Amino acid sequence: MGPQAPPQSACSDDADDYRQVVLVRVHQLVKLGYERLDRSVYRAGDEEEISGDLADAIDFVLDDRALSQPGKGRHAYRRLPHVT
Repeated sequence: MGPQAPPQSACSDDADDYRQVVLVRVHQLVKLGYERLDRSVYRAGDEEEISGDLADAIDFVLDDRALSQPGKGRHAYRRLPHVT
């Protein structure tokens, strides 16, 4: 069983807004990672290999953004407000 959301009474008033922002950012990050992969290489690929290469591509995107756009890379996500 995966993690469960806390009861609504334990959430801040802004929790839904933050969840939506995080969801959009995660989808953007996964899209950027997939864009770095060569589809022709993975047509008959193993799911574990694809997932590992996607994780590497996402790491590259985060590191590249950190270098080229300060405040927009890997460490920017640590500054997101805590949402319970």
